[in-house]
Amino acid sequence: NIKVVGADRETTTIDGDSTGIAVMINNTTSSSLLDGFTIQNGSGSSGFINGAGVYCDNCVTMLKDLTVTGNIQDQSGDGSGIYSIQGNVTIENVSVTNNTGYFGAIGILVGSTATLNNVTISDNINSGNGGGLYINQSSTVTISNSEISSNTASSSGGGIFIVESDVTMDDLIIEDNIAETGGGIHITNQSNVVMSNLIVDGNEATLTAGGIYAWGNVTYVLMNSLVTNNTANQAGGIFQGYSIVPLIDNCTIAGNTAIEYGGGLVSANLLENDNAIVNETAITGNSAPMGSQLYIASYPGTWDEGSLPRVTLSYSNIEQDDETDYHESESGVADWASGNIDVDPMFVDSANGNYHLLASSMLINAGHPDSTDSDGSRADIGAYPYLNSYSGPTWYITESGNDTTATGASGDPFSSIQAGINFSSESDSVTVAAGTYVENINFRGRNIKLVGEDRETTIIDGNQNGTVIIIPTGGDGATVKNFTIKNGTGSEAEYGVSGGGIIVESLSTLDNLIIEQNSVEYSGGGIYFEG
Repeated sequence: NIKVVGADRETTTIDGDSTGIAVMINNTTSSSLLDGFTIQNGSGSSGFINGAGVYCDNCVTMLKDLTVTGNIQDQSGDGSGIYSIQGNVTIENVSVTNNTGYFGAIGILVGSTATLNNVTISDNINSGNGGGLYINQSSTVTISNSEISSNTASSSGGGIFIVESDVTMDDLIIEDNIAETGGGIHITNQSNVVMSNLIVDGNEATLTAGGIYAWGNVTYVLMNSLVTNNTANQAGGIFQGYSIVPLIDNCTIAGNTAIEYGGGLVSANLLENDNAIVNETAITGNSAPMGSQLYIASYPGTWDEGSLPRVTLSYSNIEQDDETDYHESESGVADWASGNIDVDPMFVDSANGNYHLLASSMLINAGHPDSTDSDGSRADIGAYPYLNSYSGPTWYITESGNDTTATGASGDPFSSIQAGINFSSESDSVTVAAGTYVENINFRGRNIKLVGEDRETTIIDGNQNGTVIIIPTGGDGATVKNFTIKNGTGSEAEYGVSGGGIIVESLSTLDNLIIEQNSVEYSGGGIYFEG
């Protein structure tokens, strides 16, 4: 039970000289400490094949400010960099890189408890499961504020492999890892996993689940997380099968690719009567020949063949532009509950990895009415809510404003009219300065007052892209005043494309408007009243 402290890990090295484990810690009953070293060139041997760098057996230990690198297991052991069995280990401010072995650069096994904080696990290669982190046999692990990247597992779990364990993850980046299944994370066999504030990006599976794989009596929760730009043969983003009530809440699943099916989310072979839940989540911009966004199926010949996979989706944005976006087999069911939409999510810059919402996004305040974001407003859909310190009741729009960080206050205006509407409450006003605003506007069932500076100089241009203004049901008392409304091409109505300039479905006031240069195939080139 001692504390071993080096001068600095950049200058103080423990070198195993490739002749055995570099550091071994056994049977400590109160907290021991290893702090401030580079630990390198350890090797697993026939007597101790686990933990070539640091081996912890039945001990209470803190590993702090370490670099664990270049350690090699020559047999099928666990934890080529760090190994813990039947202990309680805290790993803090540690880098585990360029280690080679079989199961995990860090291995946590056999009833161990581990806390990992500010840990980097990168560029490790393992010929079995768990390229970065391997957790097995009733272990309990908490990991936060860490990065797991560019690791490779020849079998499963390029970044993390979890089996028969309880794991909590928060504020992790899991990116650019590779495996056969579960390029980023692989969860299986009676594990309970809670994941929040994750970025699972750019991982690859040569078979199934580029991002996250969950199979076999697994309970998992994924909250406030991104699953983006992952690739696989099947299930580019997430594969969940034979699982017990998986919950995906306030996530963004986007830009993932599958060669065969299920670009975004695949749900298959849930246990009988189980129900996978997807809530306040954006599934969009994924690609696959079949079920590019959502794929639900049951596979004959697998466990529980008679089970009926069921996914309940609510208050989510699911892209459904064509029949390839959503696939439901005869043995799979999607329950489309309340509040689902299919719109352009309007991310700030998804091409460069920025999945925050623009203020003009229809995902803002589109979550469950009783669910709130941290600013107290109604929840947004997706991983990153647009938080706003201003609450109206008057919202300001100018051409020189912005929809990325603005609040909509008079000194910090938005640049789009839709942004002002998105943040408005009942009876609020949206005040628009002179200028040309190229957009299509939806009042979203609110009785707000939309007022331009002057109808000659305040122009809403629909850009030949549908109806310019839609006032849907639920917005009795809405007002549109002092605008030119032009270049609308209408929306699909009961008998054909109608309402080039304005569609009115609620009791509304239209005052001092110029409505011109709009066209439709059927009725109401300027204004279409319905309902």
